Amino acid sequence: MGSQDQIKKQCPTCGKWDVYRAYLEDGGMGDWCPHCNKSLEYRKRISPIIGLAGVILVILGYVVVNSILHYGQEIYHKPQIEQCELLDKELSKLKAEIDIYKNNIELTKQNLFLQKIKIDEIENKLKYPEKNYISEKSYDKDYKMYKKLIKDYNTQVEKNNQSISNCKSLIEQYNLKVGEYNTLAKTAYSKWYVIPIPGKISKGKN
Repeated sequence: MGSQDQIKKQCPTCGKWDVYRAYLEDGGMGDWCPHCNKSLEYRKRISPIIGLAGVILVILGYVVVNSILHYGQEIYHKPQIEQCELLDKELSKLKAEIDIYKNNIELTKQNLFLQKIKIDEIENKLKYPEKNYISEKSYDKDYKMYKKLIKDYNTQVEKNNQSISNCKSLIEQYNLKVGEYNTLAKTAYSKWYVIPIPGKISKGKN
């Protein structure tokens, strides 16, 4: 009767019905399969522990590997990073110069617009001297002023055109350096990480 009671449980691993109660590895009682040569209860107790330990080990592995990758790449790319930082400073300086030029150009355009209005007013008066002047002296006075305004206007236009040319040249330099920076930054600031699928992070400017 005792032996029949013992052959009542089926092993979930091999499917045999030879599972019986026995002393286990930890000293306690549990189900034992002679075909698998292992304890069902012991396996159940330690599986969650092994699973959790495995997850922790995997996470720690990713942290260690990513840390080594990060600092290793920082050291390897240090010369390129330093060159990128130098280019970044040059770009900031160029951007500041370009902004100054743009502001001055805009202010000069506004002044030229006002000067043009003044020149046109005097020019319209000089076209009809009999109507607008009571004496030759007053006409000569406006004429001299007209010539002076024209001269000043043309001088400012010439200077402003030169400023526009200089600004365009700086913008071209800026765009070239941006291209140089972005090309270099793809290597200097690119980082490979295991997260857990390997991925790459890079940096650039617009």
